[in-house]
Amino acid sequence: MTQKSELNLNETIRVVNAYKEAIDESNIILRIDLDKNIIYANEAFYNISLYSKNELLNKPYSMFGDYKQIDEMFNGKIWKGKLSYQNKNNQEFTLNVTIFPLKNDEGKVIEYMQISHDITEIKNLYEELEETQREIIYKLGEIGETRSSETGNHVKRVAEYSKLFAQKINLNNDDINRLFMASPMHDIGKIGIPDAILNKAGKLTQEEWEIMKTHTQIGYEILKNSKRETLKTAGIVSYTHHEKWDGTGYPLGLKEKEIHIFGRITSIADVFDALSSERVYKKAWSLEKIYEYFNDEKGKHFDPELIDVFFNNLDEFLAIRDKYKDIYEI
Repeated sequence: MTQKSELNLNETIRVVNAYKEAIDESNIILRIDLDKNIIYANEAFYNISLYSKNELLNKPYSMFGDYKQIDEMFNGKIWKGKLSYQNKNNQEFTLNVTIFPLKNDEGKVIEYMQISHDITEIKNLYEELEETQREIIYKLGEIGETRSSETGNHVKRVAEYSKLFAQKINLNNDDINRLFMASPMHDIGKIGIPDAILNKAGKLTQEEWEIMKTHTQIGYEILKNSKRETLKTAGIVSYTHHEKWDGTGYPLGLKEKEIHIFGRITSIADVFDALSSERVYKKAWSLEKIYEYFNDEKGKHFDPELIDVFFNNLDEFLAIRDKYKDIYEI
């Protein structure tokens, strides 16, 4: 009986060691003590971080970055997420991380094990794809703008203004990114407006104005059935960015918060850029005149809360304007 028990114990130890070897070979592993110091790293982590054992062991986990969620990561529960690190040469690498609390027989946490996979290449490919998509969207947005003599960096500024608004009102990251990507296409529907109307030098007739207003509907119809969230968002922006807070806008005459937040934001971003940017055919408005206009239209054309956000962060909006000046501006 004793011999059989010893055989079972030896077999169990062999299997456990085989599991440990398999995990070690196929993952990037760290162990971290309760003081959040690194007490073990496998060869894969040394290879990707470029640190030696002497440089890494017993050093604080925070040496790789100021992680705001570090207390959440080591709170006695399983934590999962993506983290970016700086290696010894200050090059960034990104890991898909799972942190397990290791407990003793009494259920008390004694240390943490981090099991990770390198997703740096995937992250870089994703960012490259996202940048390509953004460039295509800018170009699509510029199609609508150039047909109506809006050239230069207008769509880029509208995107940046919209992103800043979304950040200031604490939209979630997904919505911030969607709006940032989609807002450049706010006037894509102008591709369906005849040149004779779009670029008419004089005042439009009532009939011509009704045709001009259909660019919101045209943009929406083009984009609404897309399976891509960014393009569907662009459809919402196209459809709603000419609605007004008091219900006098078009195409639906929506009012107040019936208007999607994306439309309310893009409306201010678009008008601010039109007023504050110099064009070959007009001078930029002064800040005093812009302030007076938006103050007058607060609660009429524009969401009053968003106007407050705009006024309270005007310096940041002006910094975007200056960063993306058009080549013919002084």
